Amino acid sequence: MVSRPLSERKYLKHIALRSTVCYAMLLCAGDLSVGSVLLDPMCGAGTLVTEAAVSFQNIIVIGADIDTVQLHKAKENKCSAITASSVIELVHADVTNLPLKNESVTSIVCDCHLVKNLVL
Repeated sequence: MVSRPLSERKYLKHIALRSTVCYAMLLCAGDLSVGSVLLDPMCGAGTLVTEAAVSFQNIIVIGADIDTVQLHKAKENKCSAITASSVIELVHADVTNLPLKNESVTSIVCDCHLVKNLVL
């Protein structure tokens, strides 16, 4: 039997962030229990959102990005992952103007990005 590292996830076609790092970030994101809504506002290739949907049961995961090329990669990652119980929604949107209702998200997780001129 050949032992393989946890970082080799067969369900990820485009790896932008190591899955072990994603999982650790998700554990720090707070409550991801049944019915939780997790947002990655700059999802890129969707490694975090895919890992969340595979690793946590019955949650809703929203990935948003302004880059259509990255969203295409995220869609491919979403399609290659088998998630029977969680939902992944991908949205083409700017992080400064997300189409979400106030208080509709339980947790936010995001890889480090350089965001110029972002005023919160």
